[in-house]
Amino acid sequence: MKTKNWENQRHLVPITFGITGHRDILGEDLKRATEVVTNTIKHYRSRFPLSPFVFISPIAQGADSAAAKAALEADSNLFLQVLFPFSEVDYLPTIEPDHQPLFHELKNHPKTIGIITLHDEKLSTHNKIDEDYADVGEFVALHTHLLFAFTNGDEGIAKKGGTQEIVKYRERGCTNLLDTKSSNVRSSEQGILYQIKVRRLTDIAHPTPTSNDDRVFVTPKINEDEHDENQKAKIAVGLKHKAPPSWFKRTWFKFQGKCLEADEIAANIEELNEQCEKQLEENLGKVNQEKYLTGVIRVLTDKLADIYQKNLSYNVKLIFRFAIFAVCLEGFEKFFEKVMEENHYLEHFPLLKYSFASIVLIIWLFNRYKKNKELYQAYRAISEALRTQSYWISAGVDDEPADFFLVSAIGEATWVRRVIRTIWILDFKHKKDWVINPETDSQLTHQHNAHSQKISNQLDALETNWIDDQIKYFKEKKLKEAKGLFDYVWAYIQGNIKSSIINLELFEGLQKIFFGIFVLIFVTLFLVGNYPIIDNLKLDDETKDIVNGFKNSCLLISGLIGLYIRTKLFEQEVKKYRMSYTMFKHAKLSYHEIKRLEAFSKDDSSANIILTPQEVIIKKQNVYRNLGISALDEASLWYISNNEVELENPTGG
Repeated sequence: MKTKNWENQRHLVPITFGITGHRDILGEDLKRATEVVTNTIKHYRSRFPLSPFVFISPIAQGADSAAAKAALEADSNLFLQVLFPFSEVDYLPTIEPDHQPLFHELKNHPKTIGIITLHDEKLSTHNKIDEDYADVGEFVALHTHLLFAFTNGDEGIAKKGGTQEIVKYRERGCTNLLDTKSSNVRSSEQGILYQIKVRRLTDIAHPTPTSNDDRVFVTPKINEDEHDENQKAKIAVGLKHKAPPSWFKRTWFKFQGKCLEADEIAANIEELNEQCEKQLEENLGKVNQEKYLTGVIRVLTDKLADIYQKNLSYNVKLIFRFAIFAVCLEGFEKFFEKVMEENHYLEHFPLLKYSFASIVLIIWLFNRYKKNKELYQAYRAISEALRTQSYWISAGVDDEPADFFLVSAIGEATWVRRVIRTIWILDFKHKKDWVINPETDSQLTHQHNAHSQKISNQLDALETNWIDDQIKYFKEKKLKEAKGLFDYVWAYIQGNIKSSIINLELFEGLQKIFFGIFVLIFVTLFLVGNYPIIDNLKLDDETKDIVNGFKNSCLLISGLIGLYIRTKLFEQEVKKYRMSYTMFKHAKLSYHEIKRLEAFSKDDSSANIILTPQEVIIKKQNVYRNLGISALDEASLWYISNNEVELENPTGG
């Protein structure tokens, strides 16, 4: 297979692999462990031919470098992301001279796409150095979908930053027990942990490990006896095989929007890449303008979300209209049967009635089979999260949106967060371009002040691109407040009632109006058709059939309209948009106050309340950080809420 170039695949999201393990592994065990890596990579390639692979490794001697070398040799479309705990100048002496040639070979390999250095300087004490190594291990564990661990399985006291501590960290779903940040304690990251048993040099007297000693499971690992999850993980990495599913099962699972792949995250990424590949040519100009992968994928997923939204909207409208036809024909059945006796061209009326009902069912089945709703929601969620990510990059906010995104939806939505996290790490190597480092007070020279002003102006430009644009967006989405029956009905007739943008009064008004009208008509017709006092009207049989038919239709039509309104509008979305508009308005006021104090501090440096250039930058960044967290929470709420509504067709902001 011809080696593929990384730059030519910027529009694709890679499936990520990583390594943690001991440095001092016996040669025969290291060879077996690398063979496991090779076989696993090849197994994944056989199932996911389109997606590029990225292998993340600190390329230290032992497990890190051996696994990275095996992975590069196993697949022509796999790329290496190198990770250092501190600068190469300080890191290289920690590698023994005999292993340094391999270190340089991997670092300078043609398929190495970047080097990430977590800390600029090597800290002096052993404890601080161990913390740096722990940061590297946790970084690899957090940002890889499948983590290989070459470990002897020693359950003793784990060394800070050691392999066993990183394994435990991954088993918990990448949550650090001593880290009290909200982004850490509120989320668990799902993935696959493949523990490959090896012996260290000091374990030479122990029995030679075999594949029976290896363990693989889905993380976070809650219980030791999670049989189903363990079986799924074994199938995913190729340790266990199952018979191919029948055509009926494949069709049924696809109809349900489910994946038959044991590794659903990788399968969903592959499907996303297939869609991105189709969209590339149409959006090539926009893609080429984007510097970061965040922007590239956001452009493509935004377009894909629009396509699937239109498909879903069209199908929902067809279902609603044909359902109305079927209901009306059912309600006036007796009337049409009488007319058929006099008009031969209506002799196939029963077939027509059932045809409409069949069309409704077929459209619904087609919509489910094409997964319009599921793909629309997923691609819109990815796009909205990447929108926040791009703003944070511009503002120099050093946070990962994935830490705050869909944290309460682990399971089916995990792949969406995995995509966001993978894209973030691939842009991380450009961190020097977008991380803002404000100077300290002791460095306030003219040159530094000029640099601070440049950074502050950069943040001010983002105010227009984000805050002002979002205020305008929410303002345009607000419909004129409905006052009275005519306004309610007119708003409904106009057809511009889009989900999430209608106010609560209109939602409640439509419910009351339509249900009230149809219930009133039903009661009236019930009295007309059933009480003897109405016999004085001397209605003929044909008119009575019409009355009864219309009476039945009123109930069914009111039910359909109620369903339509409930699926198009719901209180939760209304409150969300109201809150969003208010939030951005308050953010703008806060930002203006910071700018006012910034100007005041420049004019009067002797005032009691002044802000240093560093404080100005930090406060402005905090505004954007808090806006981003709120936006991610809203996108999460939107995704989770709409998963519960069958025909919901919301419009992403």
